[in-house]
Amino acid sequence: MDSKTGTTAVPRDWKFWCIIVSLAIGTLVTAIELTSVGTALPVIVQDLKGDKFVWVGSAYTLGQTALIPFCGGLAQIFGRRLVILSGIALFCVGSAVCGAATSMNFLIGGRTVQGLGAGAMIALTQIIIADLVPLKERGSFNGIMPLWEVKAIRLIARKQSTQLLQAVYPTARSSLPNCSKQSSQLQRQSG
Repeated sequence: MDSKTGTTAVPRDWKFWCIIVSLAIGTLVTAIELTSVGTALPVIVQDLKGDKFVWVGSAYTLGQTALIPFCGGLAQIFGRRLVILSGIALFCVGSAVCGAATSMNFLIGGRTVQGLGAGAMIALTQIIIADLVPLKERGSFNGIMPLWEVKAIRLIARKQSTQLLQAVYPTARSSLPNCSKQSSQLQRQSG
C-alpha cells in the first residue's frame, strides 16, 4: 500500500484490462442511452399517443442523478461488485420495461429505472478506477472513459449512414464537433 495515495498497487495483467474495458463499455452504453432516445422521441410520442414526452429524457437523468450520491456508501457496505452488478441489472430491467412499454407512463417508469441503474454504473466506474489505479495515473484512466465513447461515435460516423449518426449526434457534437464530414453537414443543418 502506498502511504501517499492510499491505494494498493494492482498488477496490470489481462484481468485489470478486462475490468477497464468493461467499465468503458458500461459508460458508453449509459451515454448512448441518455442521448439516443431524443432522436426517436417524435416516433415514440406518436406511437404511444402521449403528451408527457419531456419526461422521457428527464426521468432517465433524474433517476441517474438521484442514485449517484448513495452509491459510495452502498459500495462500502455491500462491496463494489454487488453494487455495480445491481446497477447493470437495474439498467437492463429498465431497458426491458422501455421496450415493452404500451403507454407514456410505462415508458417514463422504465426510463427512471434505467437511470437508476446508469447512476450506479457511473458512480461505481469512478470508485473502481480509484481502487485500481494510483492517484497520479487516475486522471489518465478517467480520460479513457469519454475517449472510448468518442471513438465509437467516430467509427459509427465513418461506417454508417447519416441517420445512425443523428442517433448519437448530441454526444458527438459535445465531444468532437468536427469529427467527420457528416458531423459538419449535421451542424449546418441544425443551424
